Amino acid sequence: MRNTKREGEVAQAAFIHKALKMGLTVLEPFGDSERFDYVVNRMRRFCRVQVRSSQTMSRWKMYSVASCYKINRGKKVPALQVAYTEDDIDFLAVYLVPEDTWYLLPVAALRGRLRLTFHSKDRGKPGPEAEYKEAWGKLLE
Repeated sequence: MRNTKREGEVAQAAFIHKALKMGLTVLEPFGDSERFDYVVNRMRRFCRVQVRSSQTMSRWKMYSVASCYKINRGKKVPALQVAYTEDDIDFLAVYLVPEDTWYLLPVAALRGRLRLTFHSKDRGKPGPEAEYKEAWGKLLE
């Protein structure tokens, strides 16, 4: 049985490791009430980053991740999914675990979508988010 909470923690640890190797400072807010997981700092530029990951490739050789957060509305009402905006985060960092690959998307690239898909390297052609693959430099701009 999968433990998605643990998978998220592993992805967050991988993000911190990679960001530190890139020479970035990583700050973590107290508690877990913010929409972002970390604040990344490089030369007095601060960016709020939400980390997501995917462990499972679909039969179409794609990975899927949520690009939204949930608002609980009570015990008998399903949670409302809300797309991230500039008020919530600056970047969405997506880790495809089996491929050890990161995508760093500015929030404007999410365009209000609730889910994103990423092509596997086995698919043979780049996906729509290919320009953000390993785009760590975008955190520094």
